[in-house]
Amino acid sequence: MDGTIARIKTSREAKVFAANAKRLGDSVAEAKALDRALELQAREDGYSTPAEIAIALALYAYEDQQGKVSGKVYRASRTRKMMRDHGALLAAERMVLAPNPSIGYTVLSEAGLGAQSFEAIIDRFPQEFSDRAVTAARARLAGVRRDWHGPVNGGSISTGMPLPDAEALMLIEGFKDPANRFQSVWRPHYANTISTIRQALLSGQVADVVDLIWSEGDNGVSNAAQGVLGLPVIHALRAQFEALTHDIAMDGSPESFYRVVTMMEEWRDEKMIPKLPMLLIARAFAAIHPERYPTLVVEEKLEKVLGWFSFHTGLTMPGGNWASKAQALMSHMNLIDTFDGENIFRSMFPWFVYEQLGDANQRVPFTPGHRERPESTIVDLPATSRQVLLRHNRLQTHLYGLLSAQYGRGFVKTEQATGSGGYADALVRLSDSQCILYEIKVALTAASAVRQAMGQLLEYAFRSGRFEPEKLVIVAEPELDPVTEKFLQRLNDEFRLRLEYLRIELPGDE
Repeated sequence: MDGTIARIKTSREAKVFAANAKRLGDSVAEAKALDRALELQAREDGYSTPAEIAIALALYAYEDQQGKVSGKVYRASRTRKMMRDHGALLAAERMVLAPNPSIGYTVLSEAGLGAQSFEAIIDRFPQEFSDRAVTAARARLAGVRRDWHGPVNGGSISTGMPLPDAEALMLIEGFKDPANRFQSVWRPHYANTISTIRQALLSGQVADVVDLIWSEGDNGVSNAAQGVLGLPVIHALRAQFEALTHDIAMDGSPESFYRVVTMMEEWRDEKMIPKLPMLLIARAFAAIHPERYPTLVVEEKLEKVLGWFSFHTGLTMPGGNWASKAQALMSHMNLIDTFDGENIFRSMFPWFVYEQLGDANQRVPFTPGHRERPESTIVDLPATSRQVLLRHNRLQTHLYGLLSAQYGRGFVKTEQATGSGGYADALVRLSDSQCILYEIKVALTAASAVRQAMGQLLEYAFRSGRFEPEKLVIVAEPELDPVTEKFLQRLNDEFRLRLEYLRIELPGDE
């Protein structure tokens, strides 16, 4: 039958064949004959290359959908005229490069025919179109909104690429700083976990990583904390978890995520597991498919970050389950130029954004405490920078002890997110509206420490208005010399900056 349909030469003959197949009750043959009729119609209308024929078929599909809505024959006169005047390829480019999606794109997408849209066709035949059109098409398919609040620094948004605004660029720059704990501490752990899982899956040794994915508290992808099921549960269902891990590796789509959630709901209802571990399920997808999903595996937190991306980078807010939203965010980040070359490590960035976001009152969340950072080697830093960072870590731990003794541990936090992409070395929260900011510098002189710390302290204190500190304290080891002391006093007198200098000495050092 397929061979017979393929030999039909005109659209009219194909339609007659389809009518006969319908009369005989052969719906498969009818559908194939109608598809053949549309293809032949496109050729009869003057379209010859595969890309041109695909564009014509998209036009026919759009007209058919609009006809179903109106109940009468519908012709897209303006689109047809544009295709006559400019040719199919250029007409498709013009519509894709428009700031807003065309009605045709919306209609086909809502009808489940997004693969027939001009955007999808340009993505499928990139060699037939300009680079600008390919970029715009892929941006729209990835959920990039190009009619957002405005260009950055006078730049154009007509390319369809996400253009982070100044606040977003600051956060990205802060995220890439090799000295922050995301890069110096978390990144090595994350990279090791991803590599271990990938190698095990490639070699068919799924069993070797089941515990790493499903039962380990902090596995380098995400800290499951109270969300873990516990080793006894995993051991009792080890064969099922091995099969589940293999299935996720084979299909990491949002549809697969939905199936896994549904299956584990049944496990819960049958008392095989004590609860539905949504965080663990999302973490498994993020661990097995790091290029596809970010490490922010809690949907409520992801929603908050999506809002930030929407406002600052032009992301169109995606819908669906956690996996659908997370995948759309990663596709969006893949188009941001400043992430070029970062590979899977961009999937850590949404967590970084979440840490920097303020609460409803625009305050960055404060949780007292200190995580002691290593005094051994740190990757990806030159030797001199590494020595400075390790010295900084020792000073920070010592400062935490001093401040805790003075104010109490419940009022002191080190590595406090500032909301502008950086971390204050220490913060003392005196009350909901009062705090003291501390910035540590490893320097040979007090003057050098002040010079290095001033810009950061002023940015942390006043850029976003989230802290309004009582004092800004520069912390270093050298003694404060008279000239630098007078300089600080003048700044305080003339500009009311409330700057102080705190000298600390490490125990056991000469």
